[in-house]
Amino acid sequence: MAETPLGVGLIGCGDIAPAHANALAQAEGASLIACTDVVESSAKTMGEEHDVPWTTNLDELLARPDVELVTLATPAFTHDELAEKAAKAGLQPG
Repeated sequence: MAETPLGVGLIGCGDIAPAHANALAQAEGASLIACTDVVESSAKTMGEEHDVPWTTNLDELLARPDVELVTLATPAFTHDELAEKAAKAGLQPG
C-alpha cells in the first residue's frame, strides 16, 4: 500500500526555489502542493511551472489544510521569522 506523500508548501520562489521544487518533484515521500512569494510574478511563474496553486500571502499558504510541511527558499536572514510563523501555524519547516 502506497503512503500519501507529505504536502509541501514552498516559501520563496526566487533563485534557489527551482532546486527545491525539482527535488520535491523527484521525492517519493513529499510533493509540492503550493507556493508563495512576495513578488507576484515569481509566485505565479513557479505555480504555473509546477501546476500548483500560488499566492503572495504567506498566511494563506500556512493556513492550507493540505500543507503539512514547508520548505524555505528565501534568503537566510529571513529563515528565523519564517520558521517561527510556520511553527505557530503548526507546521514543520524543512
